[in-house]
Amino acid sequence: MPVRSFKVYTCTTAVQPLLGTTLQTAAIASQTGANTLLVGDTSMFVGSDSVNIVPASGSTAPWESTQVTVLSATTMTATLRNNHNAGDFVVLSWPCSNVQVMPVGAHTPTSSVWIGTGATPTVTTAGTNAFWDLFYNGAYNPQMAIYDSDNTSNYWVISASGMAYYLPSSKQG
Repeated sequence: MPVRSFKVYTCTTAVQPLLGTTLQTAAIASQTGANTLLVGDTSMFVGSDSVNIVPASGSTAPWESTQVTVLSATTMTATLRNNHNAGDFVVLSWPCSNVQVMPVGAHTPTSSVWIGTGATPTVTTAGTNAFWDLFYNGAYNPQMAIYDSDNTSNYWVISASGMAYYLPSSKQG
């Protein structure tokens, strides 16, 4: 089973996908073929990856799954059934048997990364939907690994405060 490594990500106090990017402009569904999507970064996608387009907080756009083809560092194509807003998330949807996340650089309890399932992890819901903290009970946790079969699109992150950096990898399952 292939293992896929990704770039170092920056995590802020806003919820974001573990592996994904955002639409930089609105995307209007085309009735005649593929849409060109302008995104923040395409480096986590290869070939014709499956993605979920997930509405950002406050967006009224529907959630949908599709495949993307990367054209450049900030451009991809996809066939859309629905319109989407700037700021909506484009999230890698890859079946996986484990996900590993390593912190990068100096971290403190105030720059912890919380990982949860779904687009709603918060630092105040540890033990419910935010199930991993870089500093568990104040002790430095150098790496987190999840060994359940799942999908990469189910993992979302948030930082306790300020910026934190992490390096994810995944084994296809």
